[in-house]
Amino acid sequence: MINLDNNESIIKQISSLYQNILLREPDKEGLEFWSSKIINEKLSIEEVKQKFFNSKEYEQVDQKYNFSNQKEPPKGFFDDYPRFFSTSKTVPHPNHLNGRFKAIIECNLKIIKNSSILDIGSHDGRWSFAALKKGAKQILGIEAREHLVNNAFRNMKAYGINENSYNFIANDISLEIKKLQPNQFDVIFCLDFLYHTIDHWNLLSEIKRLNPRFVI
Repeated sequence: MINLDNNESIIKQISSLYQNILLREPDKEGLEFWSSKIINEKLSIEEVKQKFFNSKEYEQVDQKYNFSNQKEPPKGFFDDYPRFFSTSKTVPHPNHLNGRFKAIIECNLKIIKNSSILDIGSHDGRWSFAALKKGAKQILGIEAREHLVNNAFRNMKAYGINENSYNFIANDISLEIKKLQPNQFDVIFCLDFLYHTIDHWNLLSEIKRLNPRFVI
């Protein structure tokens, strides 16, 4: 078994391949497998990269986004708002963010337009921002990490979003959600948050109490 802690440079390169080619975060087994290929079998990172492009998983990504028929990667929503590539360390990669935009925002435009939205675990404001740009009426984001809340405010201001259309609160969602009123929100975003809490029952109970029309 490969000790991932002792091969930080290799891990970073492999992680980048997962994020930019397969549009997802690497799993531990995958990191160990490809690290072993590089360390024990002396594959170069370029050879590993080519294997990623030849993989069945990439075929599925390519079929969905049609990358191979384009000379350059397709331009996506976040390419016009590059601050979001640097205001968080969590998957700040254009292909990944643009792919998720299609799944989260573009596929739900009818739900999002003219809606009041609660963004649970709002991070640097990326999905709140995207929702507002696509017609959401009002956003409240709750995020426990203060530096990300500060970045969310900065991002909104930098891109000229009406300051009356959003607010972000730096606090524990389990505390803040109890202060909110039923029917206050049309839509609740709960994106990549459930694995950050062990109190799923109370969170889902509070979401039910708020009585949104939709949960994404």
